[in-house]
Amino acid sequence: MKTYFLIIFASTRAFLKTRTAISQHHIPHEVQTTPTYLNPECGMCLKIEDNYREDAQKIIPCKDEAIIIDYDEE
Repeated sequence: MKTYFLIIFASTRAFLKTRTAISQHHIPHEVQTTPTYLNPECGMCLKIEDNYREDAQKIIPCKDEAIIIDYDEE
């Protein structure tokens, strides 16, 4: 079973900047709506396989506007 993490954003600007950085570094990802129980300002998040976590964390441009949580698909 693959494990994932989500990057959740405080703003749409932070989401767009991070998505661009992740794409430029060729890190596979999916854009998803943020789970409703988290109630963020931005309704979009990035889902990334856990084996890319370290690389992704290094390139997030708006670290103060993003949180990373573990995510298990059911």
